[in-house]
Amino acid sequence: MIFENSVELLNNKDEYFKKMNRTKMKIYKNEMDLEEFIDIVSEDIENNPNDDYLIVLNTIKSSKEVYNALREMDLEGDFYYLSTSIYPKERLRRIKDINKNKNRKIIVSTQLIEAGVDISVDVIYRDIAPLDCLNQTAGRCNRHNEGKRGIVNIVKLIDENGRRFASYIYEKHLITKTEELLNNYDVIDEREFLKLNNKYFKKLSNYKDKSKEILRTIEEFKYENIEKEFKLIENIPSIDLFVCIEDRAEEVWEEYEGIKEINDVFERRREFLKIKKEFYDYVISIPEYDIKGKDILFGHLDKINEKYYDEETGFKVVENKTIIL
Repeated sequence: MIFENSVELLNNKDEYFKKMNRTKMKIYKNEMDLEEFIDIVSEDIENNPNDDYLIVLNTIKSSKEVYNALREMDLEGDFYYLSTSIYPKERLRRIKDINKNKNRKIIVSTQLIEAGVDISVDVIYRDIAPLDCLNQTAGRCNRHNEGKRGIVNIVKLIDENGRRFASYIYEKHLITKTEELLNNYDVIDEREFLKLNNKYFKKLSNYKDKSKEILRTIEEFKYENIEKEFKLIENIPSIDLFVCIEDRAEEVWEEYEGIKEINDVFERRREFLKIKKEFYDYVISIPEYDIKGKDILFGHLDKINEKYYDEETGFKVVENKTIIL
């Protein structure tokens, strides 16, 4: 966003961006379901056996479906899966392995890849997202200007009900403003990204002015006028789960169980602080709607093992998308 008291970090950014030519963004304007998307990606991977690929999806469900489908094909390369359903210690292992691995890599991830992960690939496929998120993902393409130009493919994926996966994650107006810009292009060179970003933030600034009108409408109780323009974002409750599928995790959990038995609250806190960092290396946060059953106390930590955790794709969602514990 553009803020009134923002500070320019790069005075000559226009000249700087004019020299950027590491990547280009290709825009797929029509929506597609996962089956069509998998066909497009698998054909691209097959036809370019020397390129590394990163596929970034908006939901864990879609990322697992795409990963499993590609994994079952006879595609040459080392496969990696990244999402928050994988416990943090294992995610870090995979990222380190990706950077050390000299073989061809095929990586399927959720948007967690945007948060400061130093990975560089030749080709990216990214489900539609707000423009600033697309820029973050594009930063993982030909990151170090390693040779030929990288390609960032922007697609619009829908689920079996025709709903955009993006709608489960992002506010509608952010996607709308992004599409208003992207739909003017078939291909966007990296040197044009800055100009595109400036237009995007200007659109959001205009939307901010419009939101003031919406708030005034609410104050006047004229809700019927804003039904299609404004809605609250639902806060999805989640539960923390401790993943016990390696020996060290079992040891840490046993230490945790012992600490819980300490009566003195201050001593208990001091002892937990000693293992806190390593403890949370094994903790994942799962939406509450993915878990049902009397054995889980919502809002409290519980332990899961390989029965509920897949070594490749993480936490298992089964039985009509819900795990019964």
